[in-house]
Amino acid sequence: MLKITSSIGVAVLVGAMTISAEAQVPAPSPTPEATLKLSRILSAKLTASSGSLSQQNAAKAYGKLLEGERYLWKVKNARGRRNPAAQQENLRNAKLALQDAVAANPRLAEAYTALAELAITAPPTDVDEAIELANLALTIKKDNFGARRILARLYTFKSGLGTRAVDLANSARAVDEWKFVASLDPRYMEAWAFLAEFYERQANPSELIAALEKWRSSASAIDTQFYRQMTGGRSALSPETATLKLGEALIKSGKTQQGIEMLAESLADEPDNEATVDLLREAIRSSKGADAGKAISGLEQASFANPDNFTLLDLLARAYAAAGRIADSAKLLENAASKAAATDTSMAAAYHVALGEIYERADRSNDARASFEKAIVSRELEGNADLSDADRIFLRSVFERLIRLAKAQERSDDVLSLIERARKSFGPNDGFADRELISHYRDTGKRSEAIKVIAAQRSKLPLDEGLARQEATLITEVGRIDEAVEGYRKFMTARLAATTNSAPALPPLDVFSSQLFISHLYSQSGRGKEAVESANQALVAAKGSERRQIARLSIATALQMSGDFAGAENTLRDILRESPENPVALNNLGYFLLERNERFDEALKLIRQAVDVDPTNPSYLDSLGWAHFKLGKVAEAEMYLKEALRQDSSSPTINEHLGDVFAAQSKAELAKSYWQRSLTLASEAKDIERLKKKLGGK
Repeated sequence: MLKITSSIGVAVLVGAMTISAEAQVPAPSPTPEATLKLSRILSAKLTASSGSLSQQNAAKAYGKLLEGERYLWKVKNARGRRNPAAQQENLRNAKLALQDAVAANPRLAEAYTALAELAITAPPTDVDEAIELANLALTIKKDNFGARRILARLYTFKSGLGTRAVDLANSARAVDEWKFVASLDPRYMEAWAFLAEFYERQANPSELIAALEKWRSSASAIDTQFYRQMTGGRSALSPETATLKLGEALIKSGKTQQGIEMLAESLADEPDNEATVDLLREAIRSSKGADAGKAISGLEQASFANPDNFTLLDLLARAYAAAGRIADSAKLLENAASKAAATDTSMAAAYHVALGEIYERADRSNDARASFEKAIVSRELEGNADLSDADRIFLRSVFERLIRLAKAQERSDDVLSLIERARKSFGPNDGFADRELISHYRDTGKRSEAIKVIAAQRSKLPLDEGLARQEATLITEVGRIDEAVEGYRKFMTARLAATTNSAPALPPLDVFSSQLFISHLYSQSGRGKEAVESANQALVAAKGSERRQIARLSIATALQMSGDFAGAENTLRDILRESPENPVALNNLGYFLLERNERFDEALKLIRQAVDVDPTNPSYLDSLGWAHFKLGKVAEAEMYLKEALRQDSSSPTINEHLGDVFAAQSKAELAKSYWQRSLTLASEAKDIERLKKKLGGK
């Protein structure tokens, strides 16, 4: 016997309202017959029934059925307006009326269906009893819609759909029942939605697509709660959800053009739907050969039908670029910018930025810079003394891109010039220019100058946590770890005091994240023991499973740093047992294996999973490139490391890895240029020593 005790609640199964067990009115003492299962009693009566029925009994049975259903309706629709005692009375009356209906007519299928619903309406609820009662209804009338739907829902519940371990036997029963429900009402949305869920779990693409197509054209559902609960709130029972899932399924099954056209059509109706945009981007990113052409064709059709939809045009331009058709990307976006300039300068600027990003990814830095500059000109922002918040956000983003390009080309004078332009545009009270100047000094190895700039800012804002951490990081990078930690702890003390004494009050200092930060500083300096201690302090301060997991990730890093490789690996594997898709744990475990020259294939698999979760994370891309390098796949290694460097040009690790890749390709001068860049950025003595040896030093 299965008692429902999960948070889903029995009410969700039938759309009813539960009553707390504590508030129930005591039932009368049971008769000997009542100690048996109601389904067994009724089954015996059904078997013994002759089949003949008087007109009087038929009328009585039907009247009692209606009476029972009225009481049941009161229970389900009370919504807390009635007291528990009244609710219990309604339940008792419903049960008695329905039993009288069956006594008058043992072959009244609808009465058994209502009794099945009653069995899962209020505690103590009994799923197995409800199933038996619904099956009695089906022995009388196999196409009883209510009984079929109850069975479909109950078997879905018992299957564990939405969990990692799905019960195969109950899944098969649920599929059979949902099929029957759909045959009785071909436009019943819930049936097709659950069939789609089960087919997806079974990796059955043809049935999945067919079910999604039926779902998409079904009548809108009124009762959507059970589906949402069974899918963990991930999906809504709506035609829009079906369209999204169908587009994804078509792409995965190789019907790329059809899937993209469907997703693009959906995006035209909902331009801000991030899930649709993400699916289209992934389809474009993963398309190759003939599929790439189909992706472009699908987006072209959608873009021509919606010529003013920025998202569609941007996706089409990126699809052209992915296929090597940069000229087509440029033509598309430049024409769109020209058209928008007369009526919407913000949109025109957005098209110029999109083209600049495409040029940047294609290593056409001069063209990228020109496009970004056009974006600034389009909105006429420089020299404007009255910038709106939106203008400031946009201008900062473009300056960041221009500075990134100048850094990538090692044009230090241009970086400084851009920083001064930003300072003039934003005014003396905006910290953007100083932040970029600090970053530039740090990237070029001028950490002492960077520390001076931060010190000047901290004198104005002594309780700014971001500045305090930036200062501590830079002091650590110049080899003064104890000074860095002492200074940051003094900041913590001052900030904690100010939390209670300041007016207006500052937000409280997060002790958990502060201890993690100190652990990171110690790890950065190779002080594994102190790093573990600080990470353990963070673990003590952590509230909630997510924070405890973050603390354990830091402990694993510190253990690796201190030489306790087994401890680091065990900690990460424990985290992955709890959270198999944690990208940080996946990446770190994979990278640790690479650094220890162990199990390269497993490391690659782990890191690839992390990249799938966060495709633009430079650390994960670096790990993926390094895994390919360790496996001897130099071309793939170069591709991923270049992408990592685009995301973070100031990483000494990425620069060194890319130098190693070029050295393996016998491109000595190119390798030295990246090693030199890494040496400029490096702060740890062991890293500096290693890089100098690679560059031919002692």
